[in-house]
Amino acid sequence: MMLAAADLLDTAADNDEDQKDQWIAVAKFTSEQLRLVTTPPNGRRYTSALMTRAAVWDRTSPKLYQDLCSSGIMCLPGRAVLRRLTSALSVQSGLEVGTMGYLKMRYNKLTTREHLVNLALDEVYLAQGVELAAGTVTGETREANVARTLLCTMINSIAGRYEDMISMNPIESINADRQVDIFLQVLQGLTEVGYQVVSVTTDGHKVNTAFQAKLGVTPDKPWFANPFVENQEQHEARVHVISDTVHLWKNGFYLLLNKKKLSQEDIHVDIGHLVSVYNCELGKEVKMAYRLTDKVFNPTHIERTNVQLVAAATHESTTTALVYYADKCSRPTFKEAATFLCLLHKWFNTCNVKSRGLYNWHNEPTRKPVTNIEQESLVFLEQFAEWMHAW
Repeated sequence: MMLAAADLLDTAADNDEDQKDQWIAVAKFTSEQLRLVTTPPNGRRYTSALMTRAAVWDRTSPKLYQDLCSSGIMCLPGRAVLRRLTSALSVQSGLEVGTMGYLKMRYNKLTTREHLVNLALDEVYLAQGVELAAGTVTGETREANVARTLLCTMINSIAGRYEDMISMNPIESINADRQVDIFLQVLQGLTEVGYQVVSVTTDGHKVNTAFQAKLGVTPDKPWFANPFVENQEQHEARVHVISDTVHLWKNGFYLLLNKKKLSQEDIHVDIGHLVSVYNCELGKEVKMAYRLTDKVFNPTHIERTNVQLVAAATHESTTTALVYYADKCSRPTFKEAATFLCLLHKWFNTCNVKSRGLYNWHNEPTRKPVTNIEQESLVFLEQFAEWMHAW
């Protein structure tokens, strides 16, 4: 009887030209529901029109849609089916609904100081390929090309330990325009939740330099106004653009590794000094520069992303070994290499302060959190900047 009624409705919708479009839509919707109710749940096939309406209803009010599915009044596709259908789609200009809900939940559990966050952008290279898993296609960009890179956005509290991954965007190749679009979407979402983004960090890649220029950042004005803050006159609207200290630390050592020799007025550094110490201790059971390995001097392209290699080259044991062999082997130039590596290590420790009491444990005043403008760590950073400019 249900199928007969559905056939009558289809016939009426197709043959009666006097009916209005609204009536035809009602007749077709009703006939589809009659056919679905007579079909076992696992064998139901929904039309594209019903799937589209269901996706809109679910995005508009997930709770109401769940009630409609469980009420028995209508036969609708489950939410798992809709998620597979809409996983690659976005019905809003900012972040996804699920991401926004998660960020609001985390925001409510943080203190006021932890709401001050830094937004970091970094890229991750992918093995090119497209996969289909659970009805979802991965490895494809929005332009339907194979992704080569993931552009990731992350936040971390500048006054706490809170950190979160915000988005991972597959792209074929990095360019400044696409990077600005992704960044502004994330910035808008974070601002709407309530986070105060005070800085954004990137590495020294040329695309990031163009990205900073598009934001209006210059050497004289290393910040831009957050366009999503209502009162632009407030100081809180400023977002400072800085380079990631980890990347700068790695670049300092890899510059020496690439050029082999670096010279300044009072420092002349040769990568051969480190190699000599490594070869001198090669095969010994007890080593002073125990963290030096062959990978430190001959890293592959991928291994250059490993910060542990730079940490080994600038470690205290390495610089101590250089000073020791400078006296033992009458190689005074080893001390100049030790001075250069000590400067890199001290600069990174000064910028990378994440604990209030770590400076006591290591007995390093430069690792003390900044509390006044005359603090030793700030004096060192000013002197280091002058030294770099002179170089």
